[in-house]
Amino acid sequence: MATTVFVTGVSGFIGFAVAKTFRRQGYTVYGLVRSKEKSTALLREEVIHVIGDLNQEDTWKEYVAESGIVVDMVLNSYDVPDFEPNKRLVAIAQEVSKATNRPKTVIYTSGIGVFGDRPNEVVDENTQVAAGTSPRSDYDEWFIKKRGIHPVVIRPVRVHGGSMGMWGFLFEAQGNSFEIMGRKDRRLP
Repeated sequence: MATTVFVTGVSGFIGFAVAKTFRRQGYTVYGLVRSKEKSTALLREEVIHVIGDLNQEDTWKEYVAESGIVVDMVLNSYDVPDFEPNKRLVAIAQEVSKATNRPKTVIYTSGIGVFGDRPNEVVDENTQVAAGTSPRSDYDEWFIKKRGIHPVVIRPVRVHGGSMGMWGFLFEAQGNSFEIMGRKDRRLP
């Protein structure tokens, strides 16, 4: 397998898991981290660390050019105040795709909150996103319409697995048992 993957946001538990998964499947994986201290875990998983910042394209642009797949996990961390760095990442992927005549696959992880509150409706990949529900829903729609790349949006409900996942955090905070409050008329997939 010759494809190289560039993953942003690998210091977060989702981005780290994504980078590890691609690596285990035989891909060469570059992971964007902000400091050398955060790169140790990547090295153990044979993920090549790229020290940089999504706000500074000169620190990562060459890795987007080299990669066939770009995975943008930065918005999942909620520490980015706006979507401009993410839009720039997409624009660079488009530019390189056009220059090489080889469209890159760009994957972005969103969430089901973009569908809005639909208590009596089952939502799936064919359900229309509720425009204007949130800045994220607007970004999702902007991203899906991009030409010159293969845009993929993943909208998980909850992240499971591993000690850093949502449920691991709850068990750590509450002990071996805890009560999850919810509504009987709703079920999370």
